[in-house]
Amino acid sequence: MIKLLYGAKGSGKTGKIVELANETVANCDGEVVFLTDSEKYVHKLNYNIRLINVTDYDIHTILGLSGFVRGIIAGNHDVSDIFIDGVHRMTNTSVNDLQELFTSLEAHANKLNVNIICTISTDILPDYLAVYQSVKV
Repeated sequence: MIKLLYGAKGSGKTGKIVELANETVANCDGEVVFLTDSEKYVHKLNYNIRLINVTDYDIHTILGLSGFVRGIIAGNHDVSDIFIDGVHRMTNTSVNDLQELFTSLEAHANKLNVNIICTISTDILPDYLAVYQSVKV
């Protein structure tokens, strides 16, 4: 399942996704992974969450991020939740052009029973994202 947190830049999306990740790790049996492109919130995440800074792995494209997420799931079948803070920043892609990424993520999330929660900086979701559970922050 894909869930989205969206809103304007500076609206509190990152704080909210950190809060959700901490709540999730406290109440689940699986492994929780948090992908970011910043060290800003490293001390606010529960120590049981696997924090990965994607800049350490030179991820800058839709294909790169999609493959990286699939690799995380393939490498650990206990992963239950993956939080991705700022997919548009990580892929250097506008929100309107991320459909391929979300199609790929959704297919793997559903097939392998993994929840993927993403933040996106936009006030209005493109039509292709309307099918996902979303919360405006």
